[in-house]
Amino acid sequence: HIQQLKEWVHRLDILLANKLQEGNRIEGSSPEVVADIQAHIEFIEERIKKIQVLISNHIQQHTDLNDNYKLLATIPGIGDKTISVILA
Repeated sequence: HIQQLKEWVHRLDILLANKLQEGNRIEGSSPEVVADIQAHIEFIEERIKKIQVLISNHIQQHTDLNDNYKLLATIPGIGDKTISVILA
């Protein structure tokens, strides 16, 4: 189950990078292209939200991951994304 978590975390990182890349393409683009880029960014954001839920559910379903998650969550400044990366 750790391998699957690792794959989801990797997928999330890829989507976050894709979103940033698309956002960088907006400047200097024609209004028609900007509209298409924004539509793609919205799609990527939807996928990001779904994968974040999948990661959270996966952690909750596995006692060892969930116990470690709760422990790591007590550390100030450590958020869900960082915890997911550490657990993977």
